[in-house]
Amino acid sequence: MGASLPPKEANLFKLIVKSYETKQYKKGLKAADAILKKFPDHGETLSMKGLTLNCMDRKTEAYELVRLVVKNDVKSHVCWHVYGLYRSDREYREAIKCYRNALRIDPDNIEILRDLSLLQAQMRDLTGIYAVFLFLVDISGAKAIEILEAFEGTLEDDYPPDNERCEHGEMLLY
Repeated sequence: MGASLPPKEANLFKLIVKSYETKQYKKGLKAADAILKKFPDHGETLSMKGLTLNCMDRKTEAYELVRLVVKNDVKSHVCWHVYGLYRSDREYREAIKCYRNALRIDPDNIEILRDLSLLQAQMRDLTGIYAVFLFLVDISGAKAIEILEAFEGTLEDDYPPDNERCEHGEMLLY
């Protein structure tokens, strides 16, 4: 992400992402505008700006921007992933289409796979979620147990920490 930008702007792009994740939308918008002054057609920055605008309840502006970006940068998985902002308006089928397009470009992107599988579960698209599951665990049951036992052998005595006990319990249950 932001790879086609010079170092200064690449750092600003990272700031946009961090600002989005920490819900500091005005800060992210300011960083996006700083990049866009020098690189007005940078698709990933425009996408992140659209995503940020969406979170600031400027939905019409966000959708217009993201649609334009996808038309101009149809081969960017980031642009397609962001276009999945339909999800925020509960238009899950449209969001799923966007995530599938993003996966065609970057098939091993775990974040996109996670978002897609969550929506498929929400929509009860068992065929779709089953396909994602098979893709993620393309191994046999015996091999899975061997891997989990090897992983458990690497853990320290005080594992798991309090914030990971649920996940650890799920792994043991598996």
